[in-house]
Amino acid sequence: MREAGRISGNAINEVIRRGLRSEREIEATLAWLFRMGGCDESAYVPVVAGGQVRPRPTPDQIVAVESAN
Repeated sequence: MREAGRISGNAINEVIRRGLRSEREIEATLAWLFRMGGCDESAYVPVVAGGQVRPRPTPDQIVAVESAN
């Protein structure tokens, strides 16, 4: 478990260091780095998502959506 955690942490740090932006590139690079680090496969499916960070909806926006449905 420690070794897998080390490999995973190193892979994530490497993706950050490279500044990858594409979801496809990030996922493929993580899978490759896991393998190159000695893992047979990924123990989990990495959740990779991109896009702009949006502010949380205000309570009145939530009520408006719920009322519309």
